[in-house]
Amino acid sequence: MIEIDFDQYTQKLSENNLKGSLEKFRNLLTFVKEKYLEDLKILSNNNGKGKEGKGKPPNQNSY
Repeated sequence: MIEIDFDQYTQKLSENNLKGSLEKFRNLLTFVKEKYLEDLKILSNNNGKGKEGKGKPPNQNSY
């Protein structure tokens, strides 16, 4: 759905002969898509790791 909105915005920029703005918008959109995919990959790699690396080591005596 967001992709459709961006396509419509790009079309409006093109119709109004704002080619400089259109190119900047496309560059920005590409950058945002790449960052989103990188973040999604990081989140999916970290999914399920939970509390790993937090807290006390398993055999540590507290007294």
